[in-house]
Amino acid sequence: MEEEIRKLIEKFPIFQKISEEAFNISKKIEDEPFSEEDKARASLFLACDENSCAMIRKIPKPNYKILKRARKKTGIKPNIEAINWVDSICREINKGENVARTAKEILREYRKRNPADYYRYKPLTNAVAAVYIAGILCNEHIPQDELGEPFGIPSQTIRKRYKEIARKLGDYIDTQLLRYL
Repeated sequence: MEEEIRKLIEKFPIFQKISEEAFNISKKIEDEPFSEEDKARASLFLACDENSCAMIRKIPKPNYKILKRARKKTGIKPNIEAINWVDSICREINKGENVARTAKEILREYRKRNPADYYRYKPLTNAVAAVYIAGILCNEHIPQDELGEPFGIPSQTIRKRYKEIARKLGDYIDTQLLRYL
């Protein structure tokens, strides 16, 4: 199974921490009755999920049954907090601490004011939309197609989410953003 994990890491270069975590997870699920490739995918997927690695969207999603069993065996729950994904997104698109900090502030306020909407949508999608808004507010505008491409999120999805977040935050968002709506 380690060989399968190495193959996946070669296809989808990710951080060293993630690959080490994937090897640790693979040892916990090695006795599961699935193919080595399925177990390797599940191990890498769970390592990304646990460490909020935004490249999770580029990794082939593992079989649902092995993922469910691996989650149960390892105790790794799905990462539902959009805030946790911001640093990884900013690293991937080469945006600095200022954009990340602003995006996290936006998400905290959004979660506080609209918890149902915050948790209704995929965390990575919310995080990308918040990074888009933060890029505008920090004068580091990122085109939607360039922002979504590394994470497999269509620009129209980003557009829809960022507009909704901006409208629901209203007075919290700087008026500079309004020209992009």
